[in-house]
Amino acid sequence: MLKKIMVAALALTFVLGFATFAAAADVKVGGSLRTELTWAFYDDESSPTGDSNFELKNFHISSSRLNFTYLSDDKKFKAFTELRLRSRSQGLNVDIRHAYFTYSWDGGSILFGQTSPIASPYFSNQILETANANIGYGKAYFARTEQIRLTMGEKYKLQFAIESPQVTSDYVDQDGNDTGYGYAYFPAFAAGLDMSFGNVNIYPWIRWEWNRIYTDQADDVNWHSLDFGLSMTGDFGLVGFSLEAAYGINSAQTNPNGSGQPAPIFNATWDEQSDHKQLAFWGELRIGGLSLGGGYQVASRDDLDGVEVWANDPYTASAYVNYKIPFGKITFMPEVYWENYGEDETGADKGNAFKFGLFAIMNF
Repeated sequence: MLKKIMVAALALTFVLGFATFAAAADVKVGGSLRTELTWAFYDDESSPTGDSNFELKNFHISSSRLNFTYLSDDKKFKAFTELRLRSRSQGLNVDIRHAYFTYSWDGGSILFGQTSPIASPYFSNQILETANANIGYGKAYFARTEQIRLTMGEKYKLQFAIESPQVTSDYVDQDGNDTGYGYAYFPAFAAGLDMSFGNVNIYPWIRWEWNRIYTDQADDVNWHSLDFGLSMTGDFGLVGFSLEAAYGINSAQTNPNGSGQPAPIFNATWDEQSDHKQLAFWGELRIGGLSLGGGYQVASRDDLDGVEVWANDPYTASAYVNYKIPFGKITFMPEVYWENYGEDETGADKGNAFKFGLFAIMNF
């Protein structure tokens, strides 16, 4: 309780202090208020009790946001901070989604701070489950992180960044044992090329990092994470689309298929590893306020000295349809969402879930 009070007091102090600063500088305050009301039906395999069940899944403010933007008179310097606000059922937490500053010049910019990574830049309009956007069901996702990013070009924008890697401070193996301390040799390196062709944007991207686990075993373990993909989006007024395919080797994504992830699973002797491969893709078609889409992702493991690591390639899939209904400054979005939890690495069926609900948002 004391921790929550301290967080709330800190957030209030921050907001009031920033509001005072806004009165004396070119600072704009904005954000969005959100509410989600969702029901879910789980079949026998997906239910934790082993029996199908129907329940009220979410009724919360769905990570509403408050942001502050400073822009200098010459438009060269910018600072941006965005807070994420969670309701009682989400733990009454306040945290930082974005906090960065930039310097821009003709044909380029440099950014310092925490923001979304270069990799996998486009998101679907799938909105239930706190705007999940198909993450874990075809959408490759890398968490917002600290970075230094250089952008060059206007029509064709080349981006290069060094980012905080995904490795955690402690490594827990597939049996739940805390086996050592994890760290990275270097920051993660990422690059992307945003190419504009009129109404269509094409964006190839790549990301690499090198991690190590210091253990009390005979040998330490290190591995390379390589992720790359191709993203595409198009807007033709009434009709639009988005497509993305991603592939990862020992992927640094936050939600790849298979147990023991995101860190790769090693064998008991710590002197060998079996590379984890991850393929993910999703697509969406937009017609006016209607969005239809879905995704699929699957993982595999290389054999170790001819010994099969996984008996099955685990996968997940999804499909959704929603519709935007404007009502003044409020937008209502009813959605039906199907999640297929697929099969695990043993071949066991993990079941399906059907979710439907209403998402409401007001930007300000």
